[in-house]
Amino acid sequence: MKRFILLVLHYLAVPFVLLSLGFKLIGLKKKWKKFIHDPNAYAPEERYRYVYSLIKRVLFIKNIKVQATGFNKIPKRPVLFVCNHKSNADPFVLLKILFETQGITFFNFISKVENKKSKVVNRIADLIETIYIDRGNLRQQYEVYNEQLNRLKEQKSIVIYPEMHRIYEDKFATFQPAALRAAFHSFVPIQPVVIYGSSGLLDKNKQFASKKRIVYLKALPMLQHKDFCNSSEAYIAEQLEKSMQAEYDKMKELDSKNALKLKEE
Repeated sequence: MKRFILLVLHYLAVPFVLLSLGFKLIGLKKKWKKFIHDPNAYAPEERYRYVYSLIKRVLFIKNIKVQATGFNKIPKRPVLFVCNHKSNADPFVLLKILFETQGITFFNFISKVENKKSKVVNRIADLIETIYIDRGNLRQQYEVYNEQLNRLKEQKSIVIYPEMHRIYEDKFATFQPAALRAAFHSFVPIQPVVIYGSSGLLDKNKQFASKKRIVYLKALPMLQHKDFCNSSEAYIAEQLEKSMQAEYDKMKELDSKNALKLKEE
Protein backbone atom coordinates (compact mmCIF):
# COMPACT_ATOMS: atom_id res chain seq x y z
CA MET A 1 0.00 0.00 0.00
CA LYS A 2 2.82 2.38 0.93
CA ARG A 3 4.56 1.67 -2.39
CA PHE A 4 1.33 2.43 -4.28
CA ILE A 5 0.85 5.76 -2.47
CA LEU A 6 4.45 6.77 -3.21
CA LEU A 7 3.95 5.88 -6.87
CA VAL A 8 0.77 8.00 -7.06
CA LEU A 9 2.56 10.94 -5.41
CA HIS A 10 5.41 10.56 -7.87
CA TYR A 11 3.12 10.74 -10.90
CA LEU A 12 1.32 13.76 -9.41
CA ALA A 13 4.66 15.53 -9.03
CA VAL A 14 5.98 14.68 -12.50
CA PRO A 15 4.15 17.51 -14.40
CA PHE A 16 5.64 20.13 -12.06
CA VAL A 17 9.13 18.65 -12.32
CA LEU A 18 8.73 18.50 -16.12
CA LEU A 19 7.91 22.20 -16.16
CA SER A 20 10.91 22.92 -13.97
CA LEU A 21 13.10 20.80 -16.27
CA GLY A 22 11.84 22.77 -19.28
CA PHE A 23 13.02 26.04 -17.74
CA LYS A 24 16.32 24.40 -16.81
CA LEU A 25 16.86 23.25 -20.41
CA ILE A 26 16.25 26.78 -21.66
CA GLY A 27 18.83 27.98 -19.16
CA LEU A 28 21.17 25.19 -20.26
CA LYS A 29 21.15 26.44 -23.85
CA LYS A 30 21.97 29.99 -22.73
CA LYS A 31 24.73 28.87 -20.37
CA TRP A 32 26.21 26.56 -22.99
CA LYS A 33 26.36 29.30 -25.63
CA LYS A 34 27.99 31.71 -23.20
CA PHE A 35 30.44 29.06 -22.00
CA ILE A 36 31.46 28.08 -25.54
CA HIS A 37 32.08 31.75 -26.34
CA ASP A 38 33.92 32.38 -23.06
CA PRO A 39 35.12 29.32 -21.03
CA ASN A 40 35.66 31.59 -18.02
CA ALA A 41 32.09 32.90 -18.04
CA TYR A 42 31.07 30.57 -15.22
CA ALA A 43 32.98 29.13 -12.31
CA PRO A 44 33.32 25.31 -12.51
CA GLU A 45 31.29 24.98 -9.29
CA GLU A 46 28.36 26.81 -10.91
CA ARG A 47 28.48 24.67 -14.07
CA TYR A 48 28.63 21.37 -12.18
CA ARG A 49 25.86 22.38 -9.81
CA TYR A 50 23.61 23.32 -12.75
CA VAL A 51 24.22 20.01 -14.48
CA TYR A 52 23.56 18.16 -11.22
CA SER A 53 20.19 19.93 -10.86
CA LEU A 54 19.29 18.84 -14.40
CA ILE A 55 20.31 15.24 -13.79
CA LYS A 56 18.24 15.02 -10.61
CA ARG A 57 15.12 16.14 -12.46
CA VAL A 58 15.65 13.68 -15.33
CA LEU A 59 16.11 10.77 -12.94
CA PHE A 60 13.03 11.78 -10.95
CA ILE A 61 10.84 12.03 -14.05
CA LYS A 62 12.06 8.63 -15.25
CA ASN A 63 11.51 7.27 -11.73
CA ILE A 64 15.10 6.01 -11.57
CA LYS A 65 16.43 5.60 -8.05
CA VAL A 66 20.11 5.24 -7.21
CA GLN A 67 21.68 3.30 -4.34
CA ALA A 68 25.42 3.50 -3.79
CA THR A 69 27.99 2.09 -1.37
CA GLY A 70 31.67 2.71 -0.82
CA PHE A 71 31.85 6.22 -2.28
CA ASN A 72 32.39 7.93 1.07
CA LYS A 73 35.79 6.21 1.26
CA ILE A 74 37.09 7.80 -1.95
CA PRO A 75 39.58 10.58 -1.17
CA LYS A 76 38.98 14.03 -2.63
CA ARG A 77 41.89 13.96 -5.03
CA PRO A 78 42.32 12.97 -8.68
CA VAL A 79 41.61 9.33 -9.48
CA LEU A 80 40.81 7.33 -12.59
CA PHE A 81 37.26 5.99 -12.20
CA VAL A 82 36.88 2.71 -14.10
CA CYS A 83 33.25 1.66 -14.66
CA ASN A 84 31.35 -0.99 -16.56
CA HIS A 85 28.92 0.42 -19.12
CA LYS A 86 25.35 -0.82 -19.56
CA SER A 87 23.28 2.22 -20.43
CA ASN A 88 23.02 5.90 -21.31
CA ALA A 89 21.89 6.29 -17.70
CA ASP A 90 25.35 5.33 -16.38
CA PRO A 91 26.96 8.80 -16.52
CA PHE A 92 23.77 10.33 -15.07
CA VAL A 93 23.65 8.10 -12.00
CA LEU A 94 27.41 8.25 -11.53
CA LEU A 95 27.44 12.05 -11.76
CA LYS A 96 24.64 12.25 -9.19
CA ILE A 97 26.46 10.02 -6.70
CA LEU A 98 29.87 11.61 -7.22
CA PHE A 99 28.40 15.06 -6.76
CA GLU A 100 26.53 14.09 -3.60
CA THR A 101 29.33 12.12 -1.94
CA GLN A 102 32.40 13.96 -3.23
CA GLY A 103 30.95 17.46 -3.23
CA ILE A 104 32.39 19.82 -5.80
CA THR A 105 35.31 17.61 -6.77
CA PHE A 106 35.69 17.93 -10.50
CA PHE A 107 35.52 14.86 -12.70
CA ASN A 108 35.58 14.65 -16.49
CA PHE A 109 33.98 11.86 -18.51
CA ILE A 110 35.46 10.22 -21.59
CA SER A 111 32.65 9.95 -24.14
CA LYS A 112 32.39 8.69 -27.70
CA VAL A 113 32.18 11.46 -30.25
CA GLU A 114 28.82 10.12 -31.51
CA ASN A 115 27.16 11.56 -28.37
CA LYS A 116 27.60 15.02 -29.84
CA LYS A 117 24.62 14.29 -32.09
CA SER A 118 22.27 14.90 -29.16
CA LYS A 119 22.11 18.65 -28.54
CA VAL A 120 21.03 18.33 -24.90
CA VAL A 121 23.60 15.65 -24.05
CA ASN A 122 26.30 17.61 -25.86
CA ARG A 123 25.51 20.80 -23.93
CA ILE A 124 25.53 18.97 -20.61
CA ALA A 125 28.78 17.23 -21.52
CA ASP A 126 30.44 20.48 -22.57
CA LEU A 127 29.53 22.24 -19.32
CA ILE A 128 31.39 19.56 -17.33
CA GLU A 129 34.25 19.52 -19.83
CA THR A 130 33.73 16.03 -21.21
CA ILE A 131 36.54 14.68 -23.37
CA TYR A 132 35.28 13.21 -26.65
CA ILE A 133 37.04 10.27 -28.25
CA ASP A 134 36.81 9.14 -31.87
CA ARG A 135 37.37 5.39 -31.72
CA GLY A 136 38.20 5.27 -35.42
CA ASN A 137 40.92 7.93 -35.27
CA LEU A 138 44.22 6.73 -33.77
CA ARG A 139 45.82 10.17 -33.82
CA GLN A 140 42.86 11.71 -32.01
CA GLN A 141 43.00 8.91 -29.41
CA TYR A 142 46.59 9.91 -28.66
CA GLU A 143 45.44 13.51 -28.20
CA VAL A 144 42.74 12.30 -25.81
CA TYR A 145 45.36 10.45 -23.78
CA ASN A 146 47.44 13.64 -23.47
CA GLU A 147 44.34 15.58 -22.49
CA GLN A 148 43.62 13.05 -19.74
CA LEU A 149 47.11 13.59 -18.34
CA ASN A 150 46.58 17.34 -18.39
CA ARG A 151 43.24 17.10 -16.59
CA LEU A 152 44.68 14.82 -13.91
CA LYS A 153 47.51 17.32 -13.36
CA GLU A 154 44.84 20.00 -12.97
CA GLN A 155 43.42 17.97 -10.04
CA LYS A 156 40.45 16.65 -11.99
CA SER A 157 39.38 13.02 -11.91
CA ILE A 158 38.66 11.07 -15.09
CA VAL A 159 35.72 8.69 -15.61
CA ILE A 160 36.27 6.04 -18.26
CA TYR A 161 34.48 2.92 -19.52
CA PRO A 162 37.19 0.40 -20.47
CA GLU A 163 34.69 -1.74 -22.41
CA MET A 164 34.53 1.21 -24.85
CA HIS A 165 30.83 0.65 -25.61
CA ARG A 166 27.57 -0.31 -23.92
CA ILE A 167 27.03 -3.98 -23.10
CA TYR A 168 23.37 -4.69 -22.33
CA GLU A 169 23.90 -8.30 -21.24
CA ASP A 170 25.26 -9.28 -17.82
CA LYS A 171 28.59 -10.41 -19.24
CA PHE A 172 31.21 -7.67 -19.50
CA ALA A 173 33.12 -6.96 -22.69
CA THR A 174 36.92 -7.17 -22.63
CA PHE A 175 38.49 -4.24 -20.80
CA GLN A 176 40.86 -2.35 -23.09
CA PRO A 177 44.32 -1.89 -21.49
CA ALA A 178 44.84 1.50 -23.16
CA ALA A 179 41.98 2.89 -21.08
CA LEU A 180 44.20 2.65 -17.99
CA ARG A 181 47.30 4.26 -19.49
CA ALA A 182 46.73 7.69 -17.97
CA ALA A 183 46.72 6.23 -14.45
CA PHE A 184 50.04 4.47 -15.07
CA HIS A 185 51.74 7.64 -16.30
CA SER A 186 50.21 10.19 -13.94
CA PHE A 187 50.65 8.30 -10.65
CA VAL A 188 46.95 8.51 -9.72
CA PRO A 189 44.96 5.67 -8.13
CA ILE A 190 42.44 3.55 -10.03
CA GLN A 191 38.94 3.48 -8.54
CA PRO A 192 36.77 0.60 -9.83
CA VAL A 193 33.01 1.24 -9.80
CA VAL A 194 30.47 -1.48 -10.56
CA ILE A 195 27.09 -0.39 -11.96
CA TYR A 196 24.16 -2.82 -11.81
CA GLY A 197 20.54 -2.38 -12.90
CA SER A 198 20.95 0.36 -15.49
CA SER A 199 20.62 -1.81 -18.63
CA GLY A 200 18.23 -0.24 -21.12
CA LEU A 201 17.39 2.80 -18.96
CA LEU A 202 17.35 6.04 -20.99
CA ASP A 203 18.11 3.96 -24.10
CA LYS A 204 16.06 3.33 -27.22
CA ASN A 205 16.78 -0.38 -26.81
CA LYS A 206 14.13 -1.46 -24.29
CA GLN A 207 14.78 -5.19 -24.55
CA PHE A 208 17.07 -5.20 -21.53
CA ALA A 209 15.40 -2.36 -19.61
CA SER A 210 15.03 -2.97 -15.89
CA LYS A 211 11.45 -2.90 -14.61
CA LYS A 212 12.52 -2.04 -11.07
CA ARG A 213 14.32 1.13 -12.16
CA ILE A 214 16.78 0.97 -9.28
CA VAL A 215 20.44 1.37 -10.17
CA TYR A 216 23.06 0.09 -7.75
CA LEU A 217 26.61 1.43 -7.67
CA LYS A 218 29.45 0.01 -5.64
CA ALA A 219 32.92 1.49 -5.31
CA LEU A 220 35.39 -1.39 -4.91
CA PRO A 221 38.72 -1.07 -3.04
CA MET A 222 40.95 1.50 -4.69
CA LEU A 223 44.16 0.48 -6.43
CA GLN A 224 47.01 2.76 -5.39
CA HIS A 225 49.67 3.52 -7.98
CA LYS A 226 52.24 1.42 -6.11
CA ASP A 227 49.87 -1.56 -6.40
CA PHE A 228 49.93 -1.62 -10.20
CA CYS A 229 52.86 0.49 -11.47
CA ASN A 230 55.12 -2.57 -11.89
CA SER A 231 52.46 -4.57 -13.75
CA SER A 232 51.40 -4.29 -17.38
CA GLU A 233 48.29 -2.40 -18.45
CA ALA A 234 46.91 -5.62 -19.96
CA TYR A 235 47.31 -7.54 -16.70
CA ILE A 236 45.64 -4.85 -14.58
CA ALA A 237 42.81 -4.50 -17.11
CA GLU A 238 42.22 -8.25 -16.95
CA GLN A 239 42.24 -8.28 -13.13
CA LEU A 240 39.85 -5.35 -12.95
CA GLU A 241 37.49 -7.03 -15.40
CA LYS A 242 37.47 -10.24 -13.34
CA SER A 243 36.95 -8.53 -9.96
CA MET A 244 34.27 -6.17 -11.26
CA GLN A 245 32.44 -8.96 -13.10
CA ALA A 246 32.49 -11.07 -9.91
CA GLU A 247 31.03 -8.18 -7.90
CA TYR A 248 28.40 -7.54 -10.58
CA ASP A 249 27.35 -11.21 -10.41
CA LYS A 250 27.05 -10.95 -6.61
CA MET A 251 24.88 -7.86 -6.93
CA LYS A 252 22.67 -9.65 -9.46
CA GLU A 253 22.31 -12.70 -7.22
CA LEU A 254 21.43 -10.56 -4.19
CA ASP A 255 18.91 -8.58 -6.23
CA SER A 256 17.28 -11.81 -7.45
CA LYS A 257 16.99 -13.13 -3.88
CA ASN A 258 15.43 -9.89 -2.66
CA ALA A 259 12.97 -9.92 -5.56
CA LEU A 260 11.99 -13.49 -4.71
CA LYS A 261 11.39 -12.57 -1.05
CA LEU A 262 9.14 -9.68 -2.04
CA LYS A 263 7.20 -11.95 -4.38
CA GLU A 264 6.69 -14.53 -1.63
CA GLU A 265 5.51 -11.85 0.77
